[in-house]
Amino acid sequence: MFFSDSIVEDAQALSLKDELFLSRARNLYMAEKIGLWRSQLDDYGGENRDLQDKISAAENAMMRNTARIESIERTLACIRKMCADTDYREVATDKLLREPDRERGELELEGLRLRNEKLRTENENLKKSASDNDNELPQPVAININVVDAKVRNDDSADT
Repeated sequence: MFFSDSIVEDAQALSLKDELFLSRARNLYMAEKIGLWRSQLDDYGGENRDLQDKISAAENAMMRNTARIESIERTLACIRKMCADTDYREVATDKLLREPDRERGELELEGLRLRNEKLRTENENLKKSASDNDNELPQPVAININVVDAKVRNDDSADT
């Protein structure tokens, strides 16, 4: 590569905010230089071509640098917005993922409520039918069994 390892390491450590800081510092430095060159140009009576070229180049560099600063600011704003959007989407996704669990829980509770209601109704019906039959005591039932001589009638060998 064209750069030493220490420069590469330093470059990797820099962030977009560092670039923004350096661009602003460059603009301030150029504004200071332009002011110095203009005062020197006034000393020469405005006839020094070299100073005029430096001032023109510095002003152009400042314009490019200002565009760079605006671009970095927009990028940082977009990053903040994307982070906020991502956070919002994560929260919304978590909410949507929990929604079926909540609905399933509500359905299970409704099912339990319906089963309890059914059992309560059955118990009430049993109690009602039991209370209707409470006045009647069970009566013994007489069973008459007529025992008939169980002789096989078709068995001729047994008779002889």
